Amino acid sequence: HIPRLYRQIQGLLEPGGCLLVCDHSPVDNSLRWSSLYMTAEEQLDTLVAEGFADVCVEQPFERMYLVAGKKPLDGQAA
Repeated sequence: HIPRLYRQIQGLLEPGGCLLVCDHSPVDNSLRWSSLYMTAEEQLDTLVAEGFADVCVEQPFERMYLVAGKKPLDGQAA
């Protein structure tokens, strides 16, 4: 569902607009955690796949992270 959500959000953003996502890091690879949370790498890959540019991740807390990406300016590739 997340790729579709990010695609919809990108459609609402102005060129150069930013999406910031705060998420928990999965504790382990169990179905319980992997179905609730994406890893930072999965978030980054999904943002890039959906056309966001300048994608980056910050880990301000032990098990939480922030992921950011920008809608490319008109005529720019992601």
